[in-house]
Amino acid sequence: MLGWSIHVFPANASGRHDSPDLVCSWQTGLGDTDWLTLMVKKRRALMVHAGGYPCAYVMCWDDLLPELLQQPKPYQGPTVIGEDYLMEQGWWQGKKVNPEALMRCKPDTIMQVNAWDQS
Repeated sequence: MLGWSIHVFPANASGRHDSPDLVCSWQTGLGDTDWLTLMVKKRRALMVHAGGYPCAYVMCWDDLLPELLQQPKPYQGPTVIGEDYLMEQGWWQGKKVNPEALMRCKPDTIMQVNAWDQS
């Protein structure tokens, strides 16, 4: 699949997909990490690892929450036909939210967003 697997968790947590501290996760298409790049440009986030395995960003929960409420945006690129998938415009794979982990986040909680390259 071409795109990203996004994982959101407190920066002091393991970040594993099965962690009870994982706040939310989803899969999305190419270019759908632009919102993270914009947060860095606005100095509301810091990129702490590049390369896609993962791309990792840290920020305060207070800065992250408004962005999370707008994600994921549907894929807007051309149709992609893979070996075992088809990704058309408007595609995204369901956001999973952990309500208990979400409620533990305070405005000043340092959060991490990992964007795993799925290509």
